[in-house]
Amino acid sequence: RYAYVTNIGSDNVSVIEVATNQVIGSPISVGSRPWGVAITPTPPTLANTQITNGTDTGTLNEADTPGDVLLSYTSTMGNGTITCNQVTTTVEQVYGLSHLPQPADKSGTYNTTAYYTYWLRNTGNGTDTITLTPGNSWTSTIIKDDNQDGVHQATETTTITQLTLSANGFNYFFLAVQIPATATTGQQSTVTLTAKDQNGAGTDDNWGDPDMRTDEVVTICSVGVSAVISITKSRDKSQVKPKGTITYTLAYTNNAGSPATDIVIIDAVPANTTITEPATGTETTIEYYVSGAWTSTFSTAATKVKWTRTAALPAVTEATVQFTVKVK
Repeated sequence: RYAYVTNIGSDNVSVIEVATNQVIGSPISVGSRPWGVAITPTPPTLANTQITNGTDTGTLNEADTPGDVLLSYTSTMGNGTITCNQVTTTVEQVYGLSHLPQPADKSGTYNTTAYYTYWLRNTGNGTDTITLTPGNSWTSTIIKDDNQDGVHQATETTTITQLTLSANGFNYFFLAVQIPATATTGQQSTVTLTAKDQNGAGTDDNWGDPDMRTDEVVTICSVGVSAVISITKSRDKSQVKPKGTITYTLAYTNNAGSPATDIVIIDAVPANTTITEPATGTETTIEYYVSGAWTSTFSTAATKVKWTRTAALPAVTEATVQFTVKVK
């Protein structure tokens, strides 16, 4: 079969290497742009085209026009050339889908989005609407490729559920998979994408390429951050008189996608102050450093305070502890 080579990239291609046996519909090598060129079959005859045969529509008595029918004869009564009636057959619409190889699996940190690039061609002989349906335990959507370059841009956010393509037309789009904020390291989800032609019916019409395609890719959560707990200190006043009090609040946050355990906070009592009352903190045990040793008994002589969390801090959660001192 003859085939057209189509550049579906954004750059010019000067060298194309084609193997002797090339599978129709698969990509071919183009050096540094393996995604940029695809080989596709010669487009089929368009739907509703009229195939006519009969009569003599060109130069009289010459079969010079497609479909001409001539009959020449010789008889005792003479000779001549005649034609016949014209018959017409209508080309019906057929359907098919082809695509480039499915994208590779991806990994990303919690609360981020992984984008998969897809390319789909209508190999049927008429305009068709192709439905796109993602399936995934994580939230997934189809994003329009505004630039049609196969590279996702931050400004490309339009969601779609279908493509309308002319005969032999193609389109890039993205499958966006949201990795949950609560995803743990190594957690993964298999993502499916199903495309159906014939306005979403996807029924096999026993012609050409498949009418329904389903691909699967795997998205893996890889937290990959060196520190997942952050802590911030604040005070209730920026100025204080001698003998006045200051209350300090320590807010600590688990920024990771999984619960954090074994959290211990130690804060030294500021110079020129004395701790005046027991410290507070939800789901913590509190100790005070007095005379070189830790004790659970409150003392105004304490020079440090230690909070040991007794429960795991859930993913993306903040907690606080407090203590109050008096200025000498």
